[in-house]
Amino acid sequence: AGPPIHKSATSVVIFADDIKAIDDYRKTFQKITEGLEDAVLYKGEQFLKSMNDLGIGFDQVIADDKFDQFDVNGDGKMDEDEFCKFCRSSLDRDMERRVVIKFMVEREQWEREIKSRNEFKLESKYIVDVLRIYSTEPEEDQKNPLMQHMPITKEMADKFSFALTHEASEFKAYSNAIVMLGADRNLDTIFRSERPALHTIRALMSDVGDALRHLHENNLIHGDLKMMNVVRVNDKLRLIDFDAAVRITKRDADPMKGGTIHYVGAKFSSGILPPEMIGRINDVESGFGPDGKSKHVLHQDMKNYKKYFTENRDGEENHSVLAQLWDKVKPKHSMKHGFYAVKSFRPEKTHKRDERVKDERKLAAEIRRKAGLDEVAVEAEEPESLAVPWKQELLPYELIRSSPQYDMWSFGVMLYFMCTGHQLFKSDRDDDLTTVDGLIHLAGWSDDALEEKLKDVDDEAAKEVLKALLKPNVEDRPKDMKEVMDYEFFKARLDQDGSVKDILKRFD
Repeated sequence: AGPPIHKSATSVVIFADDIKAIDDYRKTFQKITEGLEDAVLYKGEQFLKSMNDLGIGFDQVIADDKFDQFDVNGDGKMDEDEFCKFCRSSLDRDMERRVVIKFMVEREQWEREIKSRNEFKLESKYIVDVLRIYSTEPEEDQKNPLMQHMPITKEMADKFSFALTHEASEFKAYSNAIVMLGADRNLDTIFRSERPALHTIRALMSDVGDALRHLHENNLIHGDLKMMNVVRVNDKLRLIDFDAAVRITKRDADPMKGGTIHYVGAKFSSGILPPEMIGRINDVESGFGPDGKSKHVLHQDMKNYKKYFTENRDGEENHSVLAQLWDKVKPKHSMKHGFYAVKSFRPEKTHKRDERVKDERKLAAEIRRKAGLDEVAVEAEEPESLAVPWKQELLPYELIRSSPQYDMWSFGVMLYFMCTGHQLFKSDRDDDLTTVDGLIHLAGWSDDALEEKLKDVDDEAAKEVLKALLKPNVEDRPKDMKEVMDYEFFKARLDQDGSVKDILKRFD
């Protein structure tokens, strides 16, 4: 293992070498061949599917070539040992698989990482899968003996240089972890190091667009789509970091009819947020001082906001983490315009959420009964939200419903950077806006502001799709990612793919 590759108030990520990868490869083979008369993989579609399950994502031509390399007998069959040799060659480095371990403070964050992948049946060719999970919390019965050295001990903290930003003693709070396949590079590093030409940018962003469409078609939005959360694994871009993911809210969702409203903003990077996510908070109001004279005092909205994000809800939350949370969400002040902040919220603790949702459903049923609505068709109860707001009534703004258009804006921010080489809004290394002027500019985003920014985009086809993705009004953005991928900018990718396949056919 090595030093952290990412650190924040709620998570730490490190690289590690997984010497037990061979066990996973054998389990994958057994799962794929389960129920078959002979436990072998056959050349063709079956082997290609196994590649997709592993997240390798070859096309059929390359898959067949790889199969032939490891089909020792040349009989068109691959047994378990041959399959494991193939996996070690394709996925391992010096016979050890490079993985990343993400340690998390919040159990709810950890749950979203796992549930978003498992419950929504996301395919490995679009996302980086979780290989193992671990939690030291008593409710969790999924403890894995392979991960018995977590959470982080003081010795590990010293070894990984975690104490650069945290006291080692605080790492007992990082009691939840997931293990994932290690990536080659993220999209930000790819862009800055490899300087891709426009046709390569088109191919890269097509991978991202296809992955995003897959999420949306499975009723999930990513919630924090940015360059750092797109990584290259086995020469294909995939999405990571699903701790901001939420279900898509149905347009006609009505809690009184069993529908569920899902909200975005529990976790965010303000530099990639759409305009509707920024709000102004009242800061002062008229009042009276101790001497009885009229004066301006701190507005109740601001008092509620600070209390909301700094209160230790159950007396067990880490003080350092709370301080960093407040630093993240603290409103930025302008002498002329007042205070601006992201319309964020804190998710309920899991056990509290379950109790509240149960009570609310009982109450809604009782209200329907008293109102004589028993005969009205009621929607089937939806699965619980991945992030239920805690004490929503204290917030001085309306929360924003989840929708595909939320991710589309972030996709547009990413594409704009790839096409111009500079950010849509000046952001720091964590993709957060650095000044109040940035928040004000975003909150007041307009068609005129968009047109001004598009002057820096040379390619007309890119301008066309960016104009659709970065619309100020959420209702004016494309209805889904299929519509986005049908724009001329991405269609050119299909033409290029076709020509490449024609060339390959000549060598058959």
